[in-house]
Amino acid sequence: MSLEADLTVTQRWLQAVIMAPGEDAEALESSGASKEIPPGRALEIVKPSWSLTALERLGIYRGMYEARMREALEVDYPLLAGFLGPELWEQLVSLYIREYPSRSYTLNRLGDYLPLFLNELEGLPRPRFAADLARYEFALSQVFDAPEDRAIGPADAARVPEDAWEDARLVPIRAFRLETFHYPVSRYADQVREAPGARPPRPKKTWMVVFRRDFTPLSLELTRPAFGLLNRLASGCTLGEALRRSRMTEDEIFRWFRQWMAEGLFQRIELPA
Repeated sequence: MSLEADLTVTQRWLQAVIMAPGEDAEALESSGASKEIPPGRALEIVKPSWSLTALERLGIYRGMYEARMREALEVDYPLLAGFLGPELWEQLVSLYIREYPSRSYTLNRLGDYLPLFLNELEGLPRPRFAADLARYEFALSQVFDAPEDRAIGPADAARVPEDAWEDARLVPIRAFRLETFHYPVSRYADQVREAPGARPPRPKKTWMVVFRRDFTPLSLELTRPAFGLLNRLASGCTLGEALRRSRMTEDEIFRWFRQWMAEGLFQRIELPA
């Protein structure tokens, strides 16, 4: 076997050992590790030190893997981790990384399936609130990683001929997500920043746009009619069509558009040919 092939086998074996569930000795006999190197030969690869056995040295890597996964997930889901508390959070992370281990070169995508995973669990306290927190924090991480776009402002809008607005389309920036929640999760996030350990709020249907401005993820609560209007625009409706289906007054529409422009939610105005 060539050195390169031998190194590849060793790398695959070490990855399988690190990611295998159970005790350290059981990890050596896991199907993934055994397929690469027989358990009887495994400890020939890792040498003991003056204070640690080969198995104990492997255990350090295995422990560091889960600790790093927990740390990466807590960066993306601090509200959920704080709500659940250290003990429940550690249990959740252990279960999650067994079901959805990292498949990417970056840990940025490790938590992508956590909102879905929560729906599969039983025994979570206030499960609907926990699910809302996870979806809210996932939306924040999505807009944080989205490509940057130049946002249009009032000066761009002023250049559009008045008779062209009926058939104009407003294209949102890519760091943009529309979400609905059963709880006012963004208000809870504000409360936790002011007073860690704040109690969860009562249920309240909430409509929201999550976006990024100046490299900072932000959220803005919307009324239901404003959410419907913004959703139609983001789906490609012309401005005329979106407004005809809206039940808001002209003053309400004007106030929302002024705020959306100020927040930088649109990247361009598309006009008919």
